[in-house]
Amino acid sequence: MFQPSRTSETTMDSLFDRIVASGVLRDIEAQGAAEYPSEACGVLVEDADGIVAVPFENMQDKLHAIDPERFTRTSRTAYNLNSLKLERIRSERNVCVIYHSHVECDAYFSDEDQAGAVTPDTSEPVIPGVDYLVISIYDRKAREANLYRYSSQSKRYEHVDGTEIEA
Repeated sequence: MFQPSRTSETTMDSLFDRIVASGVLRDIEAQGAAEYPSEACGVLVEDADGIVAVPFENMQDKLHAIDPERFTRTSRTAYNLNSLKLERIRSERNVCVIYHSHVECDAYFSDEDQAGAVTPDTSEPVIPGVDYLVISIYDRKAREANLYRYSSQSKRYEHVDGTEIEA
């Protein structure tokens, strides 16, 4: 059961509302449980049939093995999407969200997430028009999901809506 923790008293963000209504959070939870204790990742695409999750392999451990000085973290605390697969899917479908899980911690948009989502020189989005969803996984079960959207005023991704997830 999903319990919305709304950012406003009266309305839920329309994209987040569609995400919750689609049931896709359960798909992400299942992926997060299967990939635990690694962070799970992927994208949400929206078309005439609704919103669906497209899981990706978390490339972080492979990158860490090749270059541990550059990729200092493992998949337990980081994710890295296959950029070629992402570009292919973006060319074919409407990618509206990039998602990833946090393992044994809350569903916040970390400084590392911020750094990866914006360009270092202008602080503009690396992928304009795409939001980020973070879901927390504790002991293979989802606890919360939060949606983050780029703010041109703050030049950061900010929380726009979220929900607690109960078993």
